[in-house]
Amino acid sequence: MNAVMIEPIEIRTQFIPTISWQRNDSIADTDLANTVHIWRIKVPEHFCILFKEHRHILNSREYEKAKRFHWEDDFRSYLTGRIVLRVLLGKYLNVPAEKIEFSTTEKKPAILESSRLKFNLSYSGEYILISMSKTETGIDIEKINPKFDYRSLLESCFTDDEAQSILKSSENSRKTFFIQWTRKEALLKFTGQGIIDNLIKVPSLDGIQSITESDLNIHEDLQLISFNASPDCVGTIALPNSLKTIKYFTW
Repeated sequence: MNAVMIEPIEIRTQFIPTISWQRNDSIADTDLANTVHIWRIKVPEHFCILFKEHRHILNSREYEKAKRFHWEDDFRSYLTGRIVLRVLLGKYLNVPAEKIEFSTTEKKPAILESSRLKFNLSYSGEYILISMSKTETGIDIEKINPKFDYRSLLESCFTDDEAQSILKSSENSRKTFFIQWTRKEALLKFTGQGIIDNLIKVPSLDGIQSITESDLNIHEDLQLISFNASPDCVGTIALPNSLKTIKYFTW
């Protein structure tokens, strides 16, 4: 019996050091043709007014989940993310935010009975990132934790080349670790898998990587675009090569 040939997938990875974040308070730009929008929200700046003005758009399931958070910061981040997500989806889809229903059966967060819009979101520290597009994306943000023992993960989660690229970064090795970590997370969030046992299979180096790992569930060429989300946070978005434009908005 002939072995089944698996076509290699190309993943193009780069870091963009300078991002122009546009302020779009009115959410006037809802055109997603061949485009992905990335929204950045700083929770402490917006939680109080968002909760005061928009808490009515949340459903009972969202409130019940919020109550299970032990730490107040996590409670505020979750509610801020849900409110902003609903407001954004309402604007992009031109429907009342409180009427939006989410699927509880999909592996990835999804809108119930809607294929017109895809989204993904991530929380870390004071910030939330939300991606909006007409096709699947995966987004991750990580705060550069100065106390985190990142070296203990290099052997188990990174290839030798990836680990060496992190260690060779000298003074920036901690930031390089978190950049590469967001790439692995974003790629797995794109596929809807979440964290897998063997993270070494998930590429994170700059440049063009070819993979043939069928268990990564990737069926098209992708881009991994990393960027500074704030002075102490980095982010990565995973998106198909067919998406040519990324617009960055701050709430």
